[in-house]
Amino acid sequence: MKGIGAVVAIPSVALGLLMGASPARAASASPASVAVDCGITGGVVDTTITGRVGDTAVLMNTSGTCTLSSLSGVVTATNLTGGSNDELASGTTSTLTIVAAGAFTVTPSAGTAGTFTVVIGDPNPAPEYVITFDANGGDCSSNPLVITAAARDWYAAPTDGTGSFQCHRDDYHLIGWSHGSTIALPGAAAQVPDIVLPKPDPATGTVPEVKHATAADHVTLYAVWVPDGVEITYDANVAAQDACVDGAGNNLPPSQRTTSKRVYYASSNHTVASTAPCSPVDAAGSPLPLKGWALSGDGDPVFIPGESIAKQRFRSSERPGLETGKTATLYAKWGNSESYGSEYWVVDDNFTVRYSVDTATQEMLLTFTLTNGKSGWMGLTFNEFMFPGDSIVAWWDDEAGQPMALDLYNPGIPELSSFPAPLQDTNPAIMVPGGDPYYNKDNIISVDGSQIGGVTTITVRRELITQDILDFQIYPDQLFHVVAAYNDSVGWNTEYDAQQAEHTAYGADTWGF
Repeated sequence: MKGIGAVVAIPSVALGLLMGASPARAASASPASVAVDCGITGGVVDTTITGRVGDTAVLMNTSGTCTLSSLSGVVTATNLTGGSNDELASGTTSTLTIVAAGAFTVTPSAGTAGTFTVVIGDPNPAPEYVITFDANGGDCSSNPLVITAAARDWYAAPTDGTGSFQCHRDDYHLIGWSHGSTIALPGAAAQVPDIVLPKPDPATGTVPEVKHATAADHVTLYAVWVPDGVEITYDANVAAQDACVDGAGNNLPPSQRTTSKRVYYASSNHTVASTAPCSPVDAAGSPLPLKGWALSGDGDPVFIPGESIAKQRFRSSERPGLETGKTATLYAKWGNSESYGSEYWVVDDNFTVRYSVDTATQEMLLTFTLTNGKSGWMGLTFNEFMFPGDSIVAWWDDEAGQPMALDLYNPGIPELSSFPAPLQDTNPAIMVPGGDPYYNKDNIISVDGSQIGGVTTITVRRELITQDILDFQIYPDQLFHVVAAYNDSVGWNTEYDAQQAEHTAYGADTWGF
């Protein structure tokens, strides 16, 4: 910053770090010394002295006598004789200290007087830099956002927001600006990068004198963003030499087998993707099924396609969860999940239920299929009919265009307003006191489905052992009774204590694995 009263700002404390003040600069003037010969006929040459208030210059007289006048309010001078004439004797020097802008005269004993003009300014102005703030995926209040600053001055970095001198990016927040390995904290004063010094001369070991600024005249700082949720990239995890086809059957090049980054929120209903950017094919050219998502290309699946991000159900302590503010790449794992105990039950001509167990995740998969072109609820009750009963019900939400499912329990209490319809496990009417985290929870892990050609198919996942006292716990080597039912035209009413449409048809069976 230049001009009268220019101040180098001292940065404030930010995030526990105190950035140091600009180094003190020794008083100086330009020219720092002025030589005069007050005994020559030619007199004294007019001279301009530039400096800040308080800076000094030395006036050196080689011969004769000089009289200095009009000093008051411009400079103070030392080593003068005083009295009626402020004289500087031959062979002596006077230190001039700048008081304010103005002019004074130096009159030699022989020759013409010279006018000494004092200009307030920076005698050694620092080079100015152009600083460009690159939003790095976001948007700033102007594009580009550019300022200028002198090399020893301080400037404030843009902060997060949509106002003046701010930058914003949806689903992210700004934590700093990066230039190389340097990060300047938002809002804190950041010093313009130092001038690069020359390297020592290899022959003499001396460092050449820096005559002028040698640093680049343009500096770019890049915004550093952190996601508000979890930033996920999906990788199809298919080698470049192998085919990977999209939904239209096109073999995508390797550059298109990874999705762009997207932020997911653990507190919302966001789910991991149900499909990958493309699918590998078997020997017959048919796309392989997506088994799940892993944290590395050769890792085991840790997320099931379509599973809620909020669940973060990692199967071992060695696998960290996906943390808010972090980034992750999920790699597709291909092939059918290993399963056993599979049951395929034709309840009637319109309704089938398939039951299997995923051995890797210890989860059961219930797949409901309604084939008559209609859309309504489909459900299965474990072990008892009808009271008490643990049930899972699924339906297609036409308005949302997606499958839905609920974890239900029917206590068989006639005094409840919903009797005899099952209640959601989270219904306050059946809430178990004590606050046990396993009790009265909706333990559905994921829901996936489709409506194609009049056929509605919905797959629901639930852990075999939930520890919820309202859930039927499923163990190996056991037989259990089930009842399946459906309504072929009315979906499920999700309001608490709501009466439900009666079933169109139902059937009973015995399962085991």
